[in-house]
Amino acid sequence: MCLHAKKQIVATASDDCTWKIWNLDNYENIMTGEGHKDWISAIDFHPAGSHLITGGGDKAIKVWDFINSSIAHTFQDIHTGPIWKLKFHDTGDFILSASGDGAVKLFDLNSMKMRQQFRSHTDSVNGLNFQPFTNFFVTGSADRSTSIWDMRTGLTVQTFYGHLNTINDANFSIGGQYVSTCDSDGIVKLWDIRMVQELFTVDTGNAIAHCLTFDKSTKMLAVGCSDAEIKMINIEKAELTSSLKGHEDGVTSLYINQDNGSLYSAGNDSTIRIWK
Repeated sequence: MCLHAKKQIVATASDDCTWKIWNLDNYENIMTGEGHKDWISAIDFHPAGSHLITGGGDKAIKVWDFINSSIAHTFQDIHTGPIWKLKFHDTGDFILSASGDGAVKLFDLNSMKMRQQFRSHTDSVNGLNFQPFTNFFVTGSADRSTSIWDMRTGLTVQTFYGHLNTINDANFSIGGQYVSTCDSDGIVKLWDIRMVQELFTVDTGNAIAHCLTFDKSTKMLAVGCSDAEIKMINIEKAELTSSLKGHEDGVTSLYINQDNGSLYSAGNDSTIRIWK
């Protein structure tokens, strides 16, 4: 799931090989995209909102052009494993892909060519996010490590260890100082990248922690779990404060909108839910 930066629309990816765009004012499906040959797990909007990128089980990345209602480009055979995450750079000129083959790759949308390959993880890369308005990004892997990379040099800047199970997501705070990670044991960690240290560990329970996101004030963390709950963590107190219940299956994607007023969640129950 991803939110449009300027319009009240959200895009979702599905196991049925399609993506859909929904109007958040009337909750209607306004567009559906077909073309992938397998399930779709990765989706992201261009910062200007003009394009969408998708990827998944068929190991292809598709760039969709909304204006012309067409596929602008397809990157084929670029990974040997499924694509778990795709992210646009803030300029809109580059995209990153994270795969089950343990690699992260950088693509230039002006030349439509792969520019760089990032390798150090020894297992699937499940989490991927850019540090806002920089050339750095974070990855979380099934090898239980979290790395921060420089997009320009292709090198790791820092690597954090401490998780004892597969890391499923990794995300920067809006100011870029903190990174949060979650794993299949339900463990959430917060890291200070300037001090290069772990700040806290919170156990969300017996369920798998699939995804997480910071709120825009960096006071709260929302964590989507396999028990169909969204666990809310107070960052200052480093403790679990509440759980949001409503999904009927695991929560797999979370976004908080720009004004920090709404939390959007998507789950394996095939629903999107909006929390105020």
